[in-house]
Amino acid sequence: MKRTATLLAGLLLVTGTTFAAGTWSLEDTMIRVKTNLVDTGEGTVNDDSNEDTDLELQFNVQIDDKTKITLNYNTDDVKDSNYVDGSDNAAELLIYRKDRKIEAQFDAAVSFNGKDDKGNNADFIFEDQTSYKTYLKLNFTKDVGVSLYPFNMGLANGVVFDEDKGHTEIPGLVLQTKKGYIGIGMDAVDSENNIMALKAGYSFDAYNGKIDLKYSGAFWDSDEINRSTAVVGTAGRIGYITHDINVHGEFRPAKNVNLIAEAGINMLPEKTLYDADGEEIKSAFGLSVKGTFDVTREVSPYVQVKYTTDGFLAYEDMYKINIDKNTETSGLLELIGGVDYYFQDNVILNGEIKIMNAGEKVFIDNDGGYTSSALVLSAGAAYKF
Repeated sequence: MKRTATLLAGLLLVTGTTFAAGTWSLEDTMIRVKTNLVDTGEGTVNDDSNEDTDLELQFNVQIDDKTKITLNYNTDDVKDSNYVDGSDNAAELLIYRKDRKIEAQFDAAVSFNGKDDKGNNADFIFEDQTSYKTYLKLNFTKDVGVSLYPFNMGLANGVVFDEDKGHTEIPGLVLQTKKGYIGIGMDAVDSENNIMALKAGYSFDAYNGKIDLKYSGAFWDSDEINRSTAVVGTAGRIGYITHDINVHGEFRPAKNVNLIAEAGINMLPEKTLYDADGEEIKSAFGLSVKGTFDVTREVSPYVQVKYTTDGFLAYEDMYKINIDKNTETSGLLELIGGVDYYFQDNVILNGEIKIMNAGEKVFIDNDGGYTSSALVLSAGAAYKF
């Protein structure tokens, strides 16, 4: 608790936070729930175990125009979290403060059962040493600033493909401008070896929309360092992904039509993954296209197509198949269709069907056998304060 208190005290001291003043607001507080009614790929139909239901709570407290506290609780993310024991016993606490040219945010874990990620006793609140959300930023102008990330500079690039568990966690500095950014990171492994990282991004307007180009890479001597090597200085790790290239675009071809497209490429270190034929996987890609049509102000149906290959670990589903389940897909195609219904401006109801087809038998059917295809039928709702 001493280290957590020191970091938090330093943040508040630097930014001059005083919680006594100001008007409190719960603006942007949100509750979202999604449940799989049918999931033939897991051999289950929804039951009382709640394994097929995800709950997300984002609780915002705007203390004044400079200070904001956010509590995030997500049962889906919690199961994969770096700082809890794999159960729904933790939440994320963000404390943000901006005072003139100084901007800072502190990310902490709130443990409900007093355990850390290794099952050891932990404080109720402790710092998340893997987080890219902890930073200290100096704004030179309205559009130009430099940020220090003491734990993780954040090498994940995607919006659709946004899984960050496959990336190296490394501290770094990032220079940000109105249209782009460039950053460099470094961490020591031992007295002779270091890991370096680079990231860069640029945004521009095109075709009644915006396109984002992003790159990140991590570099080390593979003869001296591997994924089992401990990283000195933080609780970070060496990731599966050495290079991550991402292109994301959002367009409005018509007044009531919205198009979102994303493509990504991942490069992997040697001897990381192998395909179904035993060949080493050195690179992988993912592609997603989603179109939404606003039939009325309240009803918006959408369709989406995704295709990813083995080793594209920036996609959560492929990470779980390749890494967690240690199996291969020989390519995964997903066809998704759904409808969003906007009710009373602050309530969204959703129904969705997803059909998946893989090149290998990676799904489990209701009889316990393996199959190459699966169907997921889900329903969800979101309420925004």
